[in-house]
Amino acid sequence: MAENYPTRGFDEYYNKIRREGLQWNRKRVLRVYRKMKLKLRRKHKKRIITRVKMPLETPQMLNECWSMDFMSDVLTDGRKVRVFNVIEDCNREALAIDAGLNYPARQVVETLEQLEQEVGLPQYPL
Repeated sequence: MAENYPTRGFDEYYNKIRREGLQWNRKRVLRVYRKMKLKLRRKHKKRIITRVKMPLETPQMLNECWSMDFMSDVLTDGRKVRVFNVIEDCNREALAIDAGLNYPARQVVETLEQLEQEVGLPQYPL
């Protein structure tokens, strides 16, 4: 079994033995497994360095900073719908919500130019 399935662990070997009808208990299978030196090393998760968590700074004035993002969804016929959002960070008002089946860069530029004319540019760039 170990030759056919070399990357499997002890639990899978034990379950296969039990399904074949052998009445070996778990301790016996584990003893044989260890004697045959089939023990696989466990893969440990990589530890991520802890960082100091600081709260995000929220703008105090209107038109100080904007955020923009794309959202997407799939229609029942399989076509993708993309939604372009521009949000004012101070009061979380949606300045622009544009949807379309595709949203090329030209359309993003047009939306931002339209916002520049209506609201003005933010103090900090996007």
